[in-house]
Amino acid sequence: MTVLYYLMEFALIDAYEIKNSTIIQQSIWIIYGHTVVVICLTGWYFHRKSGLFLRVYKQKISQIANRSSMQEQDLKATFLIELADLIELAKNDDMSLIPKFNTVYPLFHDKLWALNPKLSALEYKCCILLFLKFSTKDIASSNHISVRSVQTRKNRLRKHFDLSADTDLYHWIANL
Repeated sequence: MTVLYYLMEFALIDAYEIKNSTIIQQSIWIIYGHTVVVICLTGWYFHRKSGLFLRVYKQKISQIANRSSMQEQDLKATFLIELADLIELAKNDDMSLIPKFNTVYPLFHDKLWALNPKLSALEYKCCILLFLKFSTKDIASSNHISVRSVQTRKNRLRKHFDLSADTDLYHWIANL
């Protein structure tokens, strides 16, 4: 009987091990399945989030580009208004032309003074009018002087800046 008892016990242990190994294998497959599902859902979640992030990023970039182009247009409009004001002040021989010009073109004054620090106020005003593309006749009429006087001032400017006679004074001043 003890032998039979031992055989039955071995049979039960084998059955128990087979049953447990099947349960363990099934559990492993369930764990693998759940892991794959979790990985897929996580990937899908991050894919959706990255797409949302890219859309928001592109919207922000387009908003910044639109804002900067609007600001650029506003700056151009403001510059054109200031330029028109400068031309009007120059035509009327207004005393506020030089300070207003210096605020619109702050580097112009420094560049001229670096080339010739002995430049007089009348010569500087003549340079401003040349920079604004006033013709000799327009400079003469706005300053209430003769055309010959303007030509003399232009020649003096050429001497002050050591420019040859064939150098275009308008082009030279515009490229300072």
